[in-house]
Amino acid sequence: MKVLHVAETVKGGIATYLNMLTLATQQECENIFLVPENQQQYIDADSIGYRYSQRRPKDLLTMFKTFYRVYKEQQPDIVFMHSTFAGLLRLVCIIEPGLKRKIVYCSHGWSFSMNSRKIVLKTYAVVEHLLSKLNRKIVCISKYEREQASIIGIKNSLLTVIYNSIPKDVVIDEAVTLTLAEDEKYLVFVGRKSEQKGYDLLDEIAKYLPNNYKIIVIGDFQSGDFSSQKIITTGWLDGAKVNYILKNAKALICPSRWEGFGFVVIEAFRAGVPVIGSNRGALPELILTPLNGFTFDLDNMPKLEKIFKVLDDDLKWHQLKANVSHSFEDNFSLDKFKFSVLQLYSEIQAGN
Repeated sequence: MKVLHVAETVKGGIATYLNMLTLATQQECENIFLVPENQQQYIDADSIGYRYSQRRPKDLLTMFKTFYRVYKEQQPDIVFMHSTFAGLLRLVCIIEPGLKRKIVYCSHGWSFSMNSRKIVLKTYAVVEHLLSKLNRKIVCISKYEREQASIIGIKNSLLTVIYNSIPKDVVIDEAVTLTLAEDEKYLVFVGRKSEQKGYDLLDEIAKYLPNNYKIIVIGDFQSGDFSSQKIITTGWLDGAKVNYILKNAKALICPSRWEGFGFVVIEAFRAGVPVIGSNRGALPELILTPLNGFTFDLDNMPKLEKIFKVLDDDLKWHQLKANVSHSFEDNFSLDKFKFSVLQLYSEIQAGN
């Protein structure tokens, strides 16, 4: 089975997803990746690059031309389009009607679920609804994403939920220096400097921490980005160092304003670490209070004080950690991801 994957941007979560697809299906599928040439380094497998720098008409036209050429040359059984702008390639079905039967699309987080002006969100919703008529299936990365698609009128028969996954085995690099006193404990925040991730709420969150707790912030931040003395920034770290810091944390803190899934949540679960996350987007679907963590309302921060007290209770914390490991195995294992993806591919092939 030959699968052509197309993406307009891959850095970050989409690259993780594409590499996971390779790992999961390499025995059953010939995976071909078409990505911007300046981002090919993020894909573990060989890929085909195309010139693309910005979302200008010229660059989008290049993406369309390259995709059509590669599609005709490779004649794939399935075409998997990743992210919103790559999803525009579904318009090729207008000149190639047979392509529709082969297309799987995943937005990796609906553009109309972001915080933005209503007119912008409405436009995104209308475009996604119209384009949904030009594919065979749409992969939603959470039940929340499926619900949002249904709300804007996308047919339920087109939608399927496949949770993201990550490898169980990890590399851990202990060569990390954290400026912590011997009796100090910490939470971890991992993310970019984005309104979506809620990094600007960390100063307020820190107010409710016990005295001997800190928040380690991993990402494109400097100490001057925060006023609380309880916050320590590390800058970006490679995955092996992040794994070490996560493994020794009391919890991951995830105050996102919207989240289609949240890779960092299952990275924490894999490390055996509970997650404290906002009650926004798909997070309450992953974080089952009080089984593997806690959710809180961004408009009710004082609730965090009670949550932090549970974390500081060793007996309750160790029970949380045990539950977390089961959550990862039961819901986000590579085997489960592989089964769901191959089942989807088989369904599409059977219909062709």
